[in-house]
Amino acid sequence: MTSPHHVCAPLLSLAQRRPDDPVLIDADPSLGAAVRTTTGSQLLHRVSLLSRAVSACLAPGSVVVLAAQASSAMLEVLLAALDAGCVVCPVNWRWTPLELAEALARLSPAAILYDGACAELTRLALASAYHAGPQAASVADPYQHSAACGDGCSPQQRPGRQPPLACLIDHPRCDQQQQQRSHGCQPTTAAARPPPFITVAPPAALTTAGLLHAAAAAAAATATPSTTASAAAPTSTTAGGPQTAAPSTASPQPQPPHPPHHPLQPQLLAPPSGGALLVFTSGTTAAPKGVLLTHAAFHAQSQAKLALVGYGPADTYLHLAPLFHIGGLSSACAALMGGAAHVFLPRFEAGAALRAIVRQRVTAFIAVPTMLQDLAAAAAAAGLSGTDAAAAPLHDGAEAGAAAAGLALGPAAAAWQDAGRGDGGGGGVWCVQRILVGAGGTSPALQSAVARTFPRAHLLSAYGMTEACSSITFCSLSRPTPASHASGAAWASTLGAPPNRARTAAERVGPGQGSVPVAGVPPAGGVFVGWPASGVQVMIGRSAELDEREGPGAAGTAGGGGGGDGSSGVDSVSSCAPHAVGEVLTRGPHVMAGYWRDAAATTQALRPGGWLRTGDLGYLAADGGLWLMGRAKDMIKSGGENVFAPQVETALGTHPAVAAVAVVGLPDERLGEQVAALVVLRDGWGFAGPCLEQPPQPAAHPASPTTAGTASTRVPDGNGTIPETAASGAMAAGAGGSVAGTTSLADLQAHCRAQGLAGFRLPRFAAAQWQPLPTNGSGKVQKPVVRERLAALRAGPVRSRM
Repeated sequence: MTSPHHVCAPLLSLAQRRPDDPVLIDADPSLGAAVRTTTGSQLLHRVSLLSRAVSACLAPGSVVVLAAQASSAMLEVLLAALDAGCVVCPVNWRWTPLELAEALARLSPAAILYDGACAELTRLALASAYHAGPQAASVADPYQHSAACGDGCSPQQRPGRQPPLACLIDHPRCDQQQQQRSHGCQPTTAAARPPPFITVAPPAALTTAGLLHAAAAAAAATATPSTTASAAAPTSTTAGGPQTAAPSTASPQPQPPHPPHHPLQPQLLAPPSGGALLVFTSGTTAAPKGVLLTHAAFHAQSQAKLALVGYGPADTYLHLAPLFHIGGLSSACAALMGGAAHVFLPRFEAGAALRAIVRQRVTAFIAVPTMLQDLAAAAAAAGLSGTDAAAAPLHDGAEAGAAAAGLALGPAAAAWQDAGRGDGGGGGVWCVQRILVGAGGTSPALQSAVARTFPRAHLLSAYGMTEACSSITFCSLSRPTPASHASGAAWASTLGAPPNRARTAAERVGPGQGSVPVAGVPPAGGVFVGWPASGVQVMIGRSAELDEREGPGAAGTAGGGGGGDGSSGVDSVSSCAPHAVGEVLTRGPHVMAGYWRDAAATTQALRPGGWLRTGDLGYLAADGGLWLMGRAKDMIKSGGENVFAPQVETALGTHPAVAAVAVVGLPDERLGEQVAALVVLRDGWGFAGPCLEQPPQPAAHPASPTTAGTASTRVPDGNGTIPETAASGAMAAGAGGSVAGTTSLADLQAHCRAQGLAGFRLPRFAAAQWQPLPTNGSGKVQKPVVRERLAALRAGPVRSRM
């Protein structure tokens, strides 16, 4: 079946509007100053050819895993698989082989496509998922099984599992040979060879270049522009079952540098479910789940971003957010629908990103707060930031990248800075016009740094989740002045700024009832996240977490109390009383189809009537604006009172010693749960209490205050964090040099009292560290890791006592 809202639908109009203009630009630092470009007509042609090749191998609805870093080839393969009706799952290339193997076991994909950077990851993951025995993951010659078995499968292959087709993404090298030779591209090395477990007619390997050549030859043979699935390679049968035959290598027909005058058109196939992409959640409070999102969901999300963020044909969009997270995927689809050009970096590094922004005149990108901090620091070090940019509290770890950026930009940066300025004064990078930030709060100091770095940029924030196909609400954080952005006043009318924080001053707390705002005033600690996008419905419902914690006597939604299977037992949803805090629910075409092969979790998340439970606690103001109080699972039940962790984090974050903080609940026999805090101290501060590491030495770190992104010289463990060691308070306070001060649990409690927190909200246990908080790939704090570390410290010999 075809989908009227297909992700690939904009390809035809993009090729018609920009047939000879670059629409995909690879700015990989390995290419030096050169770039690799793809025009609109080339993009349509290659995606259509690859789509037909995929259709010959796989049926609509087949799951295709994509393990690749961001590049034009990666996007082309993703679009081609979608156009063939496959359900594509881009996976985190930062995963370990074991994590990818677990995902393969859960997904049972029909194919896995990977690039050279992920070849070893893919090889080891396939060995772990589909081959038994310790020798499978440590084979000296990964191709030794190709000749041993006619079907290409190892003798140790695990019974009952059909390994997926494995295909190397290498087509830019082969179909643009002349262009890439001038840019210094090298042939695929042995390390980038495809995994051997699904060999096809050995010794040939399945590659996207081979598929393109075969499909192009078949399309030319038909002599019609409407070539169908017969354009791809045929299949053959071996002793091991049906296998895809390798593309003929007798006399390959290279793809022409320019597509024909009547290029192939997209197929726009979709499975009956309408599914498009499987995206894993970030897993901040639980194990990551596979979320099935439809073409209609991405279409709705793209329409919202076009209307509110304003992507259009004049934009050059830089892919900073990874394309395995929903933020990067949804914005990529929106930029594609808007007709923008795309610039790719394989991974984020502040210096390389700044060079790409300046050289390619990037106008738009999305980022998480840590990326913005690094970019602002890099611009300040390179002399590209406005007045007082260096005064912002930015990452020390960004200095090396910033210095590199300054060396590489040189006169080109100054030329563009002058050319794009518009008013001839100040500093900054003036090409950037819109920045969307998510996955965390954006402090006023960071907003100021961004405004100095990108004076013409409209800075917006979005609140959302993977299950909602990214953004639910949008909020304007800062706007360019009329002098720097002629259309700023008109654009500003579409979005409002955050309400005055003075509105959150009043609060009334009732025993066992949580925080209930008085006269529509949000409770202290709330964060304003904006208004719902058009077509997105938001409601505040009774939280199952509140029901469970307050006991069977608490009021709940229709359907009764919790069931014996651990579910809430709620059969429908009902809204909270006006001006009350409850769980944020959302409904609309943006909502997921469900969790992959997890009916119980899907039933728990999707309520009757189409409402999606976000798991976030929030409040709807009289003007429809949404205020967040934090995750429902972040709500701590202590002594019969509800304590919202973000509220305590906000208070602790204003202490001069604290760069970042995470608050969780720890089990307590008397209170039920105990409020506990893990604080990241600024350099020069000590802590009289338990610590997760030794304080930084003056030689290793400057004594200036930093944010949570402080660099560390310790070797990280497998989770990307530094192994914890319990340090005594005396050790923590004696950093070997002059210290700004020493704080303690009692000092932090006194500070929270001064911020207006009631006694039951104060942290009862606290520990300190100087390394950043543990985060996942999207930059969100991993509360389960924090909880585990604090619990281990509290149970150990070193603990702070009141």
